[in-house]
Amino acid sequence: MVLGMSAVLFASSCKKNDLQTSVAQASAAKAVQSSEWKSISNWSTQSQENYKVYSSNVQDSAISSAVASQGLVLAYKKNGSTVSALPYEEKAGTGSYFWYYQVSQGGIAIMADAYGGATTPASSLGFKYFVISADKLSQLESAGHSKAELMKLSYDEASALLK
Repeated sequence: MVLGMSAVLFASSCKKNDLQTSVAQASAAKAVQSSEWKSISNWSTQSQENYKVYSSNVQDSAISSAVASQGLVLAYKKNGSTVSALPYEEKAGTGSYFWYYQVSQGGIAIMADAYGGATTPASSLGFKYFVISADKLSQLESAGHSKAELMKLSYDEASALLK
């Protein structure tokens, strides 16, 4: 009888640990969400005095008001096999682009200021971003990763740190 009770207790304690692990994994999964690589072909154009601003909005419900105000979104651009963290400047023939993004509740706007001979961005470019909750950002900062440092992470570094 004692042996039977021991087996039941052992089995139930394993299930409890499994449940705790599942809850922790689900919580961690919500702390950082990653988009798929997305191509953009619907660029809006706004002419300025010496350049044009190309922009496109990507809707994403993972970007809550809490993320927009207290969390962090890291965005990346892929051209062929080259992946660059936004913001950054890119030479393009006789012109250049300054790539950046803005985050608001429910989405992210990808933008490029085009100077000189730079034209509408190619639809073959890919964009991906990581959505980091305020709690996860706080954990990363406690571990010694400042927001400024996180904003400079390469795509590979961000993927490894935020997995």
